[in-house]
Amino acid sequence: MAASAAIATEAALAVLAVPPPARLDGQAVDASTKLRPPSRERLSGTGDVGRAVLPRCVHGLRISLLVGLVAALAATVAGAAFAAAAVAFAPPTGRGRAAGPAPVTGMTPGATPLTSR
Repeated sequence: MAASAAIATEAALAVLAVPPPARLDGQAVDASTKLRPPSRERLSGTGDVGRAVLPRCVHGLRISLLVGLVAALAATVAGAAFAAAAVAFAPPTGRGRAAGPAPVTGMTPGATPLTSR
């Protein structure tokens, strides 16, 4: 759990720390910089047709984070709606919770685990 939180935090910080894609052109093709290693101009190098790798990664990361946030928000809203519906339509029991089936334990009523055999 802590590792997942750390990875998500690092991804969010990376998206925030890198300038917007408008200032980083990941589609600009420069054949003379094909397959170059990282440098000051291109922090993560270039790909097979000379495009910078970092802006493309940041763009994909931003889309992934947006999709993940929307999915988490939708799941939260749906879960809250289902829980509210379950509470609203549950039959009253007088004990503060809805009646449900008795747990299946294989013991007779009133028996304890030590006296059931």
